[in-house]
Amino acid sequence: MICVHMKKKFILIDDDPIFIFLNKKVLETTTCMESVQDFTSGLDALENIKNNLDNIEKVVILLDIRMPIMDGFAFIDELKKTVGSDINKFIIYLLSSSIYQADIDKAKQYPEVRDFLNKPLNTDKMESVCKELMSL
Repeated sequence: MICVHMKKKFILIDDDPIFIFLNKKVLETTTCMESVQDFTSGLDALENIKNNLDNIEKVVILLDIRMPIMDGFAFIDELKKTVGSDINKFIIYLLSSSIYQADIDKAKQYPEVRDFLNKPLNTDKMESVCKELMSL
């Protein structure tokens, strides 16, 4: 049995509403999800984070890499500027339907990025992420 205080809040950022729907369904079946907020734009997610930063303790961000206007890496750059030293409140996983070596190499420059996850998420992978999150 998982204690409620061990459950995590998630923010899902993906420009594709179908992937948001599918990924939310998978998250709802996991043992570690307390709640999930979804955004189809990195700009909207940043605005929400900025407006609620004082109320955020620890949040897991599932972030699509390839999005129009602001890709996942630009989102991380802006998040760091926006939240400053509060960046440690965020645990970031990058999502991609096809992972390119260039993206993996670039992600290694971001200590905030914990891992890459293939889209759409699946229950087994998310349970493995949950186990990892419980140790944080």
